[in-house]
Amino acid sequence: MKPPSLFEPFPLTRLDQANGEVFFHYSVSFEVQDEDKALKTISKGVDHLLALVPFLTGETTRAEGSGAIELRPATASPDGEIPMFQVKRHANCTLPVRKIGKIASSVPQNLPLQGHFNPLPPLHKPGQPSPVIRFQANVLEDGIVLTVGFNHLVFDAMGGAVIITLLAESCRNPRTADGQIAASELLLRKQVSDLVSAIMMNPSPEVVDPPTSLEVSKPTSPPPPPPQVQDECLVFSAERLEQLRDACNSVLPWLNSSASKQSPEETLTTVSFLSSNDVLTGLICETIKQARGPDQPSPPPCMMGINARGFFEPSLPQTYMGNAGLPLYFHVQPTIPAQQEPALSLPHELHSPLISALDTPSFVRIAKTAHTIRSGLSNFPKTYAGSLTAFIKAASSPPQPSGGPNPVIVSSLRPLKTYEMQFGPELGDIQTFETGVPWVDGACVILPLCAGGPEVGRLAPWCVRITLYADVMERFKGDRALSWVLL
Repeated sequence: MKPPSLFEPFPLTRLDQANGEVFFHYSVSFEVQDEDKALKTISKGVDHLLALVPFLTGETTRAEGSGAIELRPATASPDGEIPMFQVKRHANCTLPVRKIGKIASSVPQNLPLQGHFNPLPPLHKPGQPSPVIRFQANVLEDGIVLTVGFNHLVFDAMGGAVIITLLAESCRNPRTADGQIAASELLLRKQVSDLVSAIMMNPSPEVVDPPTSLEVSKPTSPPPPPPQVQDECLVFSAERLEQLRDACNSVLPWLNSSASKQSPEETLTTVSFLSSNDVLTGLICETIKQARGPDQPSPPPCMMGINARGFFEPSLPQTYMGNAGLPLYFHVQPTIPAQQEPALSLPHELHSPLISALDTPSFVRIAKTAHTIRSGLSNFPKTYAGSLTAFIKAASSPPQPSGGPNPVIVSSLRPLKTYEMQFGPELGDIQTFETGVPWVDGACVILPLCAGGPEVGRLAPWCVRITLYADVMERFKGDRALSWVLL
C-alpha cells in the first residue's frame, strides 16, 4: 500500500458526534476467473481511493481542551495495527449467494456471525484513536468477498455507500486525484455544522418519544448473562408483499378516519398511499412485538432511520459522506379487543390470498402501523429540526436503563443502486451486497434491490437482515402472517 496522504485535521459535526463510536461493514461478493488479477485490481483501487479522499487514511480522536471529536492524520502506531488493506483466505468457504427459484435474482446467504470477513471489530476501544476505514479481501473457494469497515462517527449508511461507489470507480476507471472530492466534502461538513448550530440556537419543539420512567433496583445477585443473539437474512416475496400493501391501501379511508379520532386535537396529514416499504416495516415491527411476548414491559417505540439530506435547507447532495440520518419514532399499534374489531371489507381479489394468513386483528395492527409510519414521513419536512435537536441532546445525556427490550430499529437501503456498480472486468458483476452492523437485538436493515432486480421489476424479492435473541427469532419466523410473505 502507498504511504498515507496528509491532510489538515478537521472537527466532526455535532450530528457526526451524536452517533455511536462503532464500525459498520459492507460486503460485496464476486465470482472471479483470475484471483491474482482481481486482488491487484482491488489493491490499486484502494490506493487510488485514498488519493482521492486523503482523510480516509486518518483517525478520530478527542481534541485537547474542548473534548470535541476531530479527524486527524493517523499517528505512528505500535505493531499489530490493522493494515489499510489485507487479504485473508478462508478454506472450505463459498460465496454467500443463494438463487431464488424461477426469479432471476441472487440474494445474500447468512455471513458468519463471528465477523471473520470483517477488517474491524464492531465496537471502538474507549480512550484510543479510532481508524476511519479499513478494507479486507476475503478469498473463498469460488470467489472473493470484499468487506469495507467504516467508522460511524465519520460516515452514515448512505455515506458508506458513496465510498463503495468511489471504490468501484477507482477499480474500474480511476479519475484524476485533483482534491475536488475531499474539498467538496469539507465544505459540505461546514454547511452541516452551521445548519446544526443554527437549529440548536433556535430550536423547534423537540420530536422524541418520552422515555418511560422505570424504577431500577439494585440486583441482589449477579445478573444472568445476556441471551444469545441470532442474525439472519430473510427474503420476502415481492408479490405477496404487494398483495398485503394493496389490502392496506384499500382501507386507507378507514385508517385516516381512525387516526383522526384517536388524536382529535391534532391536525393530521391525510395519508394518500402506503408504500411496500411502509407495510414491510409495519409487518416486521408488529411481528417482533408479538414474538417478544405479552409479558414484556411497556414496549419501547420503534425507530426508522431517515436520510435527511433532502430535508436540510439548503439540501445536501446524496453524495455527502457524513452523518445525515435522523430517527423517526413510532409505536406499534396495540391489540384490539375482539368486541372492538372493525368491520372491514377487502376487495374480492385481495380477500382470498390474505384470509388464510391474516386474521382481522393482525391485519389491522399491520395496516395501522404502516399508516403511522407514512404519516410521520409525510410530516418529516416540518419536524426534522425538532428530531435533530432531540437526537443531539439525547446523545449527550448518559443512557438510562429502561428495564425493557431494545427498540426495533429499521433502516432501508432498498433505493441504493448497488448491483449496478462495476468494479472492472477482473471482478465482474456484484453477486451480493451485505451489511454487517453491530449485532444488537432489534436491528433490521432492508438491503438494496437484489441482483437481477432491474430485469424482474416489481417481482424482485425484499431481503432484510434482522438480529433478535434466538428464542424471539424462532417465534418471529414462525408467525403465521410473516411466514406467508417469506420466500
